[in-house]
Amino acid sequence: AKASVRNDTGGFVGIGAADAYNVQTTVAEASIGGGVQLVTGGDLLVESLTDNRSEISARSKAGGFVGTADADTRTTVSYSNKALIGSSSDLLVAGHVGITADTKGDYRSKAYASGLGVGGDGESSNTVTFNQALTRSEIGASALITASTVAVKALVSDLEVLPQGEAYGAGFYSEGSDDSRI
Repeated sequence: AKASVRNDTGGFVGIGAADAYNVQTTVAEASIGGGVQLVTGGDLLVESLTDNRSEISARSKAGGFVGTADADTRTTVSYSNKALIGSSSDLLVAGHVGITADTKGDYRSKAYASGLGVGGDGESSNTVTFNQALTRSEIGASALITASTVAVKALVSDLEVLPQGEAYGAGFYSEGSDDSRI
């Protein structure tokens, strides 16, 4: 997901505000159901692979005798990634059985605020929140797997979270403040 917002204002009193919000929910599951009987001569791979991305930005500039700029970004993430063999399944595999849940994520958030004037104020804030972050591989109760090798993996192979904030105030009296949180 990608979102961008920009606001430029000016006048005797310039007030600018820009807000960008992203709510992302991902549910992925690869499974062999419960009670399944399966016979195969080769390998068996049950893989749930996700690559979640989010990039949002808010830019606010204000100028005048008094210039106040405010930029806010908020990213809220929930994901569930599962690879499952159902309970009471009976799998006969001549080769390898691989059960893998692999999650990748790249969450970028940028807020820029610049207030210019005799009184200049710039405020920016970033928040990246994970409500749910689940990556799981599972073999259900009473499942029987007969194979030459079995590998069960649940991993987060790449996770990048970058909240970046810049706040500037310029003038006779000025303030700049930023809050960036994960």
